[in-house]
Amino acid sequence: MKVFISWSGAKSRAIAEELRDWLPRVIQVLKPWIASRDIHKGTRWHVELGHQLSTTRVAIICLTRENAAAPWIAFEAGALSREIDRAYVCPYLIDLPPSDLPEPLRQFQITVAEKEDTRKLVYTLNQALHPKSLREEIINDAFEAKWPELSEKIQEVRLSQESEIIDLAKIMNFGTRNDEPVELTLAKVSREVRISGNDCKKMVEAKSADIEALLKRRIRVKVICVDPSSPACSMLTKVDPRFRTSGDFRKSMDSVLGILKDMRKHYPSLFEYRLLPVLPAFGLFITDPELMHGVIRVELYTAKPWGPIALRPRLLLPASASEWRQYFLAQWDNYWALAPRVI
Repeated sequence: MKVFISWSGAKSRAIAEELRDWLPRVIQVLKPWIASRDIHKGTRWHVELGHQLSTTRVAIICLTRENAAAPWIAFEAGALSREIDRAYVCPYLIDLPPSDLPEPLRQFQITVAEKEDTRKLVYTLNQALHPKSLREEIINDAFEAKWPELSEKIQEVRLSQESEIIDLAKIMNFGTRNDEPVELTLAKVSREVRISGNDCKKMVEAKSADIEALLKRRIRVKVICVDPSSPACSMLTKVDPRFRTSGDFRKSMDSVLGILKDMRKHYPSLFEYRLLPVLPAFGLFITDPELMHGVIRVELYTAKPWGPIALRPRLLLPASASEWRQYFLAQWDNYWALAPRVI
């Protein structure tokens, strides 16, 4: 039996992914589905999500203080209530009491992430298997054996330092944490992608097929690169060891500009790019900027010569970092306004 698991935010996702692996260890016939792990590369994300919702009988919504009022959670809860018997839509409360749960989530089968309530959730899932439900003693034995694994993860998440006030040092990473493949991120986009950088080579050239797939889905794409004919080229040679001379940078940009011009030609209403006449302070990768579940990833540029891309510090801003998200979105707008429009 399929179990749809919904999440929004880092804490919620951690528990959702743990439940995905944990539930079949208790009831083997369960087949949990979670978007971050089960949507394959190249799949039309919104189509696949709709299909999963329409073919699911039971759903678990992982809730935290940070995401209980998130628009994405409200959207999925509404969609689930249309598709599934409300007795089988189960908000799973990780670090907030039921009294803090907003409507319409209160109308569902609430479970607190503690042992006995989680046992009741497992009973609910077993009940949904009727007439193929397992005997209660079998369920209890499996639950007792496997509960410590889930309990440890819940405790780890509750003790994590994520809060409404985000310390940027805690979300800085070097490409090894809080990240997922670009292809999977792009597969989730529903409205818009924004990319900025110096030569944009990694995103524009290496991911050109993925970007064109977005355009074919009628997704808007905006790109900002450094203008190879501007004085910024000479500045770039002082900090980026890839480019010893301005000519090296201009040569590197030839293939990128070819791709940008081609996409602009074939998708004039959806694709736009601009060339920045100054060296930006950081690179931005943004998806669905107007939505709380959209990605805002910032690659920091430093005064020293850069190391390999994987070693450059990055920030991945969660939905709870609303002020920082707005700050970097405003910086994107500043770059966009500074760069002249390419006709």
